[in-house]
This record gives sequence, structure tokens and C-alpha cells, in this order.
Amino acid sequence: MEILDRAEQLHQGRFDLLGYRDLFFGDPIDWQLDPILGRRSPRAHWSRINHLDVEQVGDHKVVWELNRHQYFQTLCRAFVLTGDPTHADLVVRHLEEWMAANPPKTGINWVSSLELAYRSISWIWALSIMAHSSRLPNQTLIDALKFLRLFGRHIEAHLSTYFSPNTHLTGEALGLLYLGASFPCFPESVRWKKRGWGILLSELSRQVEADGTYFEGATYYHRYTVDIFTHALLLGRALSAPEGDLQEFEQALLKLLDHLVFLTRPNGTTPLIGDDDGGHLWFPEPHRPNDFRGSLSTGAAVFSRPAYRFVAGDQIEETTWLLGEEAVLTLDALDSKEPASTSRAFPDGGVFVLRDGWAEYSNHMVVKAGRHGVLSCGHSHADALAFDLSVRGVPVFVDPGTFSYVLAEDRNAFRAGAAHNTVTVDGIGASQPGGMFHWETTVDAELLRWSSGRNFDFLCASHDGFRELAAPGRHVREVLFARGLGWAILDRILMPPGHRVSVGFQLGWGLTVEVDKNQGMVSGPAGAPLLHLSSWDPAGDPVMIREPVQHGWISDSYGRRETAPRLDLGGDSEAGGFLTLLFPSGKEPPRFAVEKLESGTLFRCESPGVKHVIWKGRGGVGCFGDYETDARFFWAFQNLEERTGGILGIDTSMVRVAGSDLLNDGNPVATLRATLEDGAWTEEKVEAASFPVSFSRGVS
Repeated sequence: MEILDRAEQLHQGRFDLLGYRDLFFGDPIDWQLDPILGRRSPRAHWSRINHLDVEQVGDHKVVWELNRHQYFQTLCRAFVLTGDPTHADLVVRHLEEWMAANPPKTGINWVSSLELAYRSISWIWALSIMAHSSRLPNQTLIDALKFLRLFGRHIEAHLSTYFSPNTHLTGEALGLLYLGASFPCFPESVRWKKRGWGILLSELSRQVEADGTYFEGATYYHRYTVDIFTHALLLGRALSAPEGDLQEFEQALLKLLDHLVFLTRPNGTTPLIGDDDGGHLWFPEPHRPNDFRGSLSTGAAVFSRPAYRFVAGDQIEETTWLLGEEAVLTLDALDSKEPASTSRAFPDGGVFVLRDGWAEYSNHMVVKAGRHGVLSCGHSHADALAFDLSVRGVPVFVDPGTFSYVLAEDRNAFRAGAAHNTVTVDGIGASQPGGMFHWETTVDAELLRWSSGRNFDFLCASHDGFRELAAPGRHVREVLFARGLGWAILDRILMPPGHRVSVGFQLGWGLTVEVDKNQGMVSGPAGAPLLHLSSWDPAGDPVMIREPVQHGWISDSYGRRETAPRLDLGGDSEAGGFLTLLFPSGKEPPRFAVEKLESGTLFRCESPGVKHVIWKGRGGVGCFGDYETDARFFWAFQNLEERTGGILGIDTSMVRVAGSDLLNDGNPVATLRATLEDGAWTEEKVEAASFPVSFSRGVS
């Protein structure tokens, strides 16, 4: 049993923390030690310790993760499952040793109010499980209660109202709520419940956007926020909080969970957009660190939502321990159903999800096209217009992650534009770091258009992040997704000649790539072909992929990293931009043919059973085969066997197929959609122009 294996490891003094494995802190444990960097923080008043000083304390994240004592839950669960008293005895021993080594207000473990809050929650759960056990000595319990009261008083006096009014503040408020609810004997109990609940309630509207995104834009901290408000709601219900307050929590939490549903990749993981600190609120999960489905499972049990249950799958262990046997029965009885829609825009958070299904082999893309961040943007990365892409369920192009908060070179490398799937100019990203949690320059992306339909999704967004250059420039990225078939990504670089423009693609874990001039074949972990990539300029000339292929760093959890291939293509800004075509591939790569016409460039692509034509117009009318259009951007496909197909035309006033007009009334539209069924084309949807066609042609 996995819990017992993890418990045995703890008995041997070995800890799996963050992305690190098998850490040893000494015997007895040195609670101030960072064994990775070999530093031990001083025994001084907490206010005299700079936790960001690596030379003084090492990596505070490693030290604090141990001192959260969340591993107590593993030992307590092993105790409950087996009745073996040695598991409870180890919790007691570590409690006693910790209190002796960390006197009030002394040392690094009193520096952060958030850490005191999370430690309080861990102690409360451990003590509640062992409360009726003979293994918990009365004196240890009394001493622990004294410390818990001191924790609460310290948290209340040093709330992160100014320093980190984000998940630090909500986590601290949750700690006060837990302490006040758990120990009515404390004189401060009523005040702590009121203060904690009030802060959490007020932060709902500030930290949760109307579309359910977390206001800092970091997906790992989104998960923290889901868990913090889930625990708060459960405590509020138990304390009979006002019905109006509970409804506010429920509404905000449902929005957060809905967003998490769409962020979840087909393989169950979540893209690590923005910072990832590797920690947890409560449950030290044994599975993949960026697998957040445990939170969805709990959401399914709390709200009886079939879609949450479907996406959560079998990740119910966290829910079982948090909510008990009734939750398991609720989940078993709940009808698991796919979410009703696939793609969705989250414009308040600047997150756009393009997907074609909910199966394990579906395609899934997340594009970041919004503000850089909030406050000091401390948890943001230089990821304007970057994307994360899974092909047939496999994460292919990924966000690099975080790796470290304290090693300056690594910190900046992982959050730089050059580490993400976006454009850099002269080696510089759109936003420039200016300190471990600050930025010298930042840029917000602007959404120009979003359209989602039966066969296609389309996104157009831009930013002016290269305004610091001698000749300022703008990046416009357009993504056209033919569901189940492929992607066309058009990057327009609007700046004078003389700049080196690069488009980067960071591959995920276990993938390989073979490059031939302007084309690349990505293969999965087992070596099977997965995705074909080709790159062109707007005129139809090939854009070469840099060889030899370089390697970049990726990290799926704080403290752990691995190299993976990184594709880099580009050229002089004089080219004006790049068109990257991505097609899921089998044994045979798709066949391409390029035709340069006076009014634009035509890309023909044939994959098994399906023929595609992709048109990049330059003004005027293009005639190619059965199609005739003045569209700026156009994709048509036909499945020859099934006699089905689809069309998406962008910024067009005329589309004709086999001599029949789908649109030809002289009125330009932003988007034309058409569907082919049983050999007949039917106009599906026409959207009025969302911005002047003259502008859209200006960025073509």
C-alpha cells in the first residue's frame, strides 16, 4: 500500500518534499537545515532573518516545506489503517522535538505567517486523529495547544495585508478560521473565526475574476485558491455561517472549479502557467505534482457536479480523507458526464482553451493572452501569447515551469520569454525580470478576436512588448485550430528590418524530434510519430529550424528539472512573420505543396483521408481549385470518404465553393464558417466584423 510505503520512508528519516526525493535532515531532525544548498538558518529573532538571503538560510522553500508538517497526515493515515502505534509515536516525537528546537518567535520557522497557518492546519488534523489515542501524552497535547495559540496570535498580528495580499493572505485567514473553529477554549477563538471568515469573504471578489480565473494568473496558485476556499466553505457550513456568505463562497468556488476543468489536459495534468512553488495546502499528494484532479474530485462531492467527477477520474484519495465515507458514496452515485462544451474563453484572466474533446487522446491547447499579472507580478512569467499544447493526449509543447525561487540565474531563465512557446526579438522576451519577484518591464496582451464553433476555433491577440527597442515593434499572434486535424499559427512581427526574430517551441517530457530544414517530426515517449511541424514565411518560403536542435530546461515541480528539446525558428524581421503548421501525424508525415499566387500564398496539405487548403491572402481574390475567396486567412478541409468538411474564413467579403456563393454580398465579415455534410456546403455562422477590416489587413 502506497501510504504504508511512504510512512516507512518517514520512519527512516527520508522525506519527499516539493520536487526533491529522499531528503535527509539529520537524526534528530535539524528543523533549520536546507540539505540541498547546505545552509542552516541562524537561531535569531524571526524579524532579523531575511528568508530570501540564500547565503544565510539556503532555500527557504525547502526548510518551510518540511516544517509545514504535512507529512504528519501520512503517518496518521497509516496509523488509522493499521493501528500500528509506531506511526503515532513518530508524530509525537517530531512534535516534541520541533517545539524544543523552535521556541516562540525564534528562527526561520516563525518568519512567515502563512507557514504558521499551514503548520497549524497540519497539527489540528494530526491531533484530531490521535485525540482518542493513548499514544498522545497529555503534556505533549498541552504544549502543542500552547504553541497553536501562539501561532494564531502571531498570524493575526502579522497578516500579509501589504507584503503578499494573495494566497498568503487567504491561507493565513484560513489558518485563523481553523484555529478559531477547532479550539473554542482559546480566548481569541470568536475573534479569529470572525477575522478569518471576513478576510476570506472579502478576498473572493478581489482574487477570483468573474470568469473564474485566479487574479495572479498562475495555475498552481489557482489550485491553492481552489483548496483554500473549499476548506473555508466546509468550515463555514459546519459553523452555520450566514446563508448569504455561503452562497458567495459557493458561486466563486464553482467558477474556480469550472476553470480548472478546462485547464486540465487530457492526461490529467495542468499546464504550469506562471509560478509553481511545489507545495500544497493540506494533502501531500503521491501522484504527479501538476495533477490537480484531487481538487476536482472534492468539488464533485461538495457540489454533486457530474462534469467534475468525469474530469477527476479516479483521483479520489484526497476527497476520501477530507470528507469521509459519505463522500465516496456520493461520488459512486454521481453520474459521470463530459462537460457540455470543449473550448472556452476566459477573457478576464486572459486564458483561452482550445480543445476538441474530453477523451484521453483528445487535443488541448491553452493560450495566454491577457495581462502580465497583478501587484508586483511576482508570480508571473514572460509568457505573453505563449501556449501549451497536448496532441492526442500527450503534452508536446509545454510551459517550462519554475524550478527555483532563490537561485537568480535559474529563476530568471525559467520565467524568461526565451523559455516559453512564444516570440523573442534579438533574444529578448516581451517582459524583462528585475529581481526575484519583480520586473523591469512588463507587457499585457490584448485580445483582438475570439471565435469558437463546430469545426474551428480562432484566436487573435497582440502585445507591444518590444517597445523598448530602438525601433519599437508589435507581435500579433493568430491561432486557427481545425478540431481534430491541426493548427495554423501565424506570428506577425510589425517592426522595421534588422532584428532577429525567433519563435520557440519547448518540447515536453520524454519526447524526441527529427528536423529536416523547415520541417520537424515530434515522436512520443515510445518513439511513435506524434506531431508534424513545418514553418514558412507569409510569402510561402520555408523558414529553417535551427540545427543542431538545442535543449531547454523544463520543471514539473519546484526543485526538479530535466532537459528537453527546444525548437527555434525565425529570421530577420524584414520577413514580417512566420506561419507554423502543426498536424498530428502517424507513420507517414503529411504531404505539402506550396503555391505562390499574386493575391496570396496557398498551402495544400494531405493527410490520411483528409485534404486541406490553407490560404494566406495579401489582398484581392484568390482562386484555387474549388475555392475562391478574398479572405485574409482561410482554411478548408474535406474528408473524402465521409464526404464531410469545414471552412473558416477570416476577414472576408466573398467565399465561393465549386461556383456556389457562401458569401458574396459586398459586406465584409470577421468570420465565416461553413460545414460540408453529405456533399453539400451549408453556411454555419457569420460574425460581424469585430474591428475595422483595414486594421486586420494591416496585421496580415
